[in-house]
Amino acid sequence: MLVERRTHQRHDISLKATILVSGFRPKPCVIKDYSAGGVYIACKKSIVDGALIDPLLLGPNHQIAKGDLLKIQFAVNIKGHHQTFTQELEVVRAFHDSLGVRFTQENKNVLKVFQALAANQESQKAKDSPAGGHISNATITQCQKEACSSLQPLLLDAI
Repeated sequence: MLVERRTHQRHDISLKATILVSGFRPKPCVIKDYSAGGVYIACKKSIVDGALIDPLLLGPNHQIAKGDLLKIQFAVNIKGHHQTFTQELEVVRAFHDSLGVRFTQENKNVLKVFQALAANQESQKAKDSPAGGHISNATITQCQKEACSSLQPLLLDAI
């Protein structure tokens, strides 16, 4: 059984951002969740000059690692105005394509933006999914029947 050791509750979010480390090129990323203590950042592999680049590789001899200080920058529209935020972070965990980072200083404005985005994304998910996010057993049964009837001829041909 996995024991949760986090001090703060996580909240899902999806926000494009940029990792900034002094002396290196900016690196695109996505903030996947946040808490009052920090954020989880996912990075994608990229191709530069035909070569596949490790997502956490900043330069020829520097990979983002635990203890590194970095900044993330993101932009959002708030009441019709484009606003850019920058937050300093310390790397707590570095995985092959993602980072767990903690805030080095509290920024209530950044947390308010994350809270608003999470609430907005959650309400959008609820609107997009049937019955307020719940799929009824009748819907599942109907889907199963349709899948079986469409697969049955293929299965019979394979026998």
